[in-house]
Amino acid sequence: GISVLLFSSLIELIPLATVAAILLMTSYTIVDVKQVRRCFNTTQSDAVVLTLTIVGMLLFSIDTAFYIGIGLSIILHLRSSMHPSIVEYSFDSKKGLVVPCEEFPQNPEIRVVCLEGEFYFAAADFFQDVLKRLSGSKKVKVIILHLQQAYHLDATACCVLRELHYSLKQKDIELILSGIQLPAWRVFKRFGLLKKIGKNRCFRWKASSSYRALEQAY
Repeated sequence: GISVLLFSSLIELIPLATVAAILLMTSYTIVDVKQVRRCFNTTQSDAVVLTLTIVGMLLFSIDTAFYIGIGLSIILHLRSSMHPSIVEYSFDSKKGLVVPCEEFPQNPEIRVVCLEGEFYFAAADFFQDVLKRLSGSKKVKVIILHLQQAYHLDATACCVLRELHYSLKQKDIELILSGIQLPAWRVFKRFGLLKKIGKNRCFRWKASSSYRALEQAY
């Protein structure tokens, strides 16, 4: 910085092509080529974000490209987390929750559903559609919703579970929540969901929570 001030008159004589070459060489040393290759080869979303950020940097300013990259990352993350994994399990007294098969068939009256992933406003409609299809069978009497691997349960999740409870109640289907982690339990308590569904139908996560939920179902 001091040299620029002292020798500014001389620096003005340096050809722009030389300055550009120096800047290109400096930029090349800053860029981590291996990390760029990893981003391109890891996932498609990483490659898209990196490519469009570079294009944005060439077409616009650096800060605009920075915002483009952040915005795309958020959009792609929301898109990927809109559909949480909803898996139906069977139950064995020795092994606990197991994948349904000939040895461990599903009980047509008691359905055990595990919600795995983020449960927020973007996933609410998908979750409701899946549960409505599941409760469409006339044989279903109880739905046990296991929430051990469900994350980011907020007011939207509470509203969805409350409406699900009312909807199932009209069909004479009992909703039981099991595997509730402590943060989610506190959210449900503050929202009043535990009172709506009934504390005897809500079980915090413990090794025996699935067993106690099934005892309640039977």
